[in-house]
Formats: sequence, structure tokens, C-alpha cells
Amino acid sequence: MIDTIILSIPKPKTMTLDMAARGVANWDLQAKTKVYDKYVKNPSAKEKASGLYFPRLDGYRRKKDNLEWESTIKIEFSAPKLIYKNNIDELADSQFEDVVEALKDRLDRMGVIITKNNLANAAVRSVHYSKNIELINGYTSQYVIGELGKINLNKRFDLTKARYMNDGQSLCAYCISHSFILYDKIADLKRSKKKSIDRDQTQYQLNLFEQLSKKEVPHEILRFEVRLSQK
Repeated sequence: MIDTIILSIPKPKTMTLDMAARGVANWDLQAKTKVYDKYVKNPSAKEKASGLYFPRLDGYRRKKDNLEWESTIKIEFSAPKLIYKNNIDELADSQFEDVVEALKDRLDRMGVIITKNNLANAAVRSVHYSKNIELINGYTSQYVIGELGKINLNKRFDLTKARYMNDGQSLCAYCISHSFILYDKIADLKRSKKKSIDRDQTQYQLNLFEQLSKKEVPHEILRFEVRLSQK
């Protein structure tokens, strides 16, 4: 399934509202040079408390060769978390309209108005494909990762830097245009935000795995992601 998506939309195709009066934070300036400005807009505490999942937004303003300024908005979000509040339940292609509708709703709440047509046809800068595999018959994620780690990845990835992380509970292989990540989904939830692979956990997802951990037979979920990082 498709999980994380990064869209790029020209600023003229959007309308941004002043949300301070509603108790919602406006854009914050993160970086500024003579030819480049970057603004960020993350979900506020109030928005997170609603229990809904919200995208992360970056605003860019760049000076072109003709000295005119060009502005774009980058939208990063997990498609399954928009619908299910977790990325274990998988989406189907038939739910495309549901994702667009949910994304528009969250953006509206954040004060960024974009039509459904512009969202559906936005340029895709990056996409992460993923699959969750529940292991049975005594197999563990760490065992599978160890076995797959015996593959000579350097023959499959140009300029690859393959490495184990988190005591062998994840395997990552990177090159310029894409990366492959294999990790223990359950163990990843127990780590701090700085050390986890999925750093955008929802409270619903954390509660879901807390229930799984209380079962008599521990669940093992192996997750792999293929991240395409170029447009």
C-alpha cells in the first residue's frame, strides 16, 4: 500500500487563513536568506488533542532568475493515518477519493484552503510504499531481518549504505533516489521519537499496540518500506 506522500502545490492554487483568532498557530519562519525563505506549520496542541491526524506543512519562497519570487507549499502526510489513525490497516486504490476528502478537511482546519481537484492533481515529490506482515509459527522480526541482512545489498543498490539499527531490529539500505527499510513494527513503538523509524505516531496507534502487547501470544509485525525520494 501507499503510506507517506509528499505533495507540492503552487501557492497561487491555495488560500491561507489567519487562524490566530481560533487558537491555531500560524506559519513560523524557520529559515531566511536573500533568495530563499522557509516557513513551517505543524499541527497545534489543540489539533492533536482532537484525536485526528494532521499533515505537516512547509512553505517555500524562492527568487527565480528573473528576480521574481515563486512560492510553493509542501504537504507531507500518511494516507492510512488520515483514514484509520494508524498505518497498520491498509488502504485500497478505491479509497483515493476518501483520502483526498480527509486531507482537504485537515487542511481546512489548519487554515489552508485547497480544492479537492488541486489536491488530487498535485505534483508528488516523494512516496513511500509499505507492507505489514504478521509473523506466525514462532518466527520473529529480528530473525527475519538477520536472514535478509545476509543478502549482498551492494549488488542491488548503487552507492548503498546498508546498516543495522536499534540492536538489529531494523535494516536500512539507501541510495540517491530511493531507500529500503525493514524493521520490527512493535519494537519501534517502544522507542523514543528520536530513535524510532516511524516518528509520527498517533495516540490511537500507540493505544492499539498497547492492547496487542497484553495478549497471551505476543504479536510480531515485520514492516518494510520502499521510499522513492525523487519526483
